[in-house]
Amino acid sequence: MLDLEQLGVERRRWVRLGGALEGVEVEVRHAGPRSQEKFRQKLQRDGVIKNSDSGYTINPGREDAFFREYAERFITDWRGDIRLGDTKNPPYDHEKMGKVLGAYSVAFEQLVRALSDEADFFSENGSASTP
Repeated sequence: MLDLEQLGVERRRWVRLGGALEGVEVEVRHAGPRSQEKFRQKLQRDGVIKNSDSGYTINPGREDAFFREYAERFITDWRGDIRLGDTKNPPYDHEKMGKVLGAYSVAFEQLVRALSDEADFFSENGSASTP
């Protein structure tokens, strides 16, 4: 079903991370084709990525900036078994999440797959949510 009143409504959903990050979930924001293209153009303007035969590559030395920008644009919150020193469940921090994405490739790959699965954002089975 296509509900035209829902066009333009921001969609979010929770994604469970696996591997070493088992027990952690992140809330991701849906990004349609236009939004993804604007994001890619911003990263190009900022010198973070460049075009390549496979789409784009991260410029050497700009990996931290790429993951930080990705976390800021697409991830809105986290929950689960998260600690910062002695603090349990610290508030979401896109800079720290960017470091997580850079350190755990499985988490980044899971998020890329989750963001591309529009069915989960627009389904009626309860896995999709709006703010």
